[in-house]
Amino acid sequence: MAEACVPGRASEDFPFFDGAKRLATTIPGGTLGYVGSNLYEYSPYVAPTGYGAEPTASAWVMLENDAMDPETPFLWASIGWLKTYPNTRHLFWEWTDSVGNWYTETRLAWPVGGSTYYEVLWDDFTQQLNFYANYQLYDSKTRYFTMRRANVSGETHNRASQMPGGTSKHQTFLQSQVANLDGSVFSFGGTSVVTDPSIHANSHPTARAWHIWDTACAT
Repeated sequence: MAEACVPGRASEDFPFFDGAKRLATTIPGGTLGYVGSNLYEYSPYVAPTGYGAEPTASAWVMLENDAMDPETPFLWASIGWLKTYPNTRHLFWEWTDSVGNWYTETRLAWPVGGSTYYEVLWDDFTQQLNFYANYQLYDSKTRYFTMRRANVSGETHNRASQMPGGTSKHQTFLQSQVANLDGSVFSFGGTSVVTDPSIHANSHPTARAWHIWDTACAT
């Protein structure tokens, strides 16, 4: 089982991401309505301060609008695991309203060292975004955005925090897949997204697998 590692970097409150994206334009049919992945339940080190909110580290799957215009609000729906300073883990999901305000719900986390399949699914019948963990439906929310991008990613809010994963024990996203609005399912594939490759890294060993880690940590 992986243990939290203190990277030893100076504190800098800023959002850092390490993972992958898949655009709807790269999916047959050109639409997007689902993302799912099997995430390792990690427990990284979280620094005592964080950008914009309480200090956290997390890993999740997400559907979002891929907003490129600064005048267009960034809208999303995500689910995964979340660790808050100093040492509390949660299952969490987030969603946004029509103007970009975001909301978070938490529940008891799945155990560290196991794996959990997290999913965000657009249900055309109910016209809701559904949030699943290990095939259990946790919540349904109104969708205010066109689904243009899927993500699997780790996130920290301080340079001093540990990005989930280490060089010898990666944070894994396995069996990762997306689906279009016709319900056709495809390997996630995707392309790498790393805020700062000098301190975080990832690999893509198969079409459905992404690994991420903090380069300063072994575990």
